[in-house]
Amino acid sequence: MKEAKDWGEFKEENRLDEELETYKKNKVSFLQRADYREFERERDARLAVQAKRKSNMRED
Repeated sequence: MKEAKDWGEFKEENRLDEELETYKKNKVSFLQRADYREFERERDARLAVQAKRKSNMRED
């Protein structure tokens, strides 16, 4: 509990709340973008496999 109180006082004395909130929002935004890019790569890989299967079926 003392650590939380000390941290709270430190943030208040140094006016860090706004800066930390901005950092947190930036971090969340970055993680969302990274997650979406991963989804896009996985989607593109699935679509490529599906397209390859369809082209192989046409050749038969």
